[in-house]
Amino acid sequence: MRWPVKYHESTAHTAKVTLTADELTTINNALNEVCNGIALDDTEFATRLGQDREHVRKLLAEIAGVLGRMGR
Repeated sequence: MRWPVKYHESTAHTAKVTLTADELTTINNALNEVCNGIALDDTEFATRLGQDREHVRKLLAEIAGVLGRMGR
């Protein structure tokens, strides 16, 4: 299945896309699970996700804030 994510533009370090509330919820839930549900030590976490846990938790909080503003 092709997701209806709409690509707008990108640079070497950023990308602008449009996500539906359901798509954003999926990303939120996946980040929440990996941050809070799966037992990984900090080294394994960073290896698997490419970022440290604190960075991913900040991203999770940002996404949760967007979902809150969307009424989700």
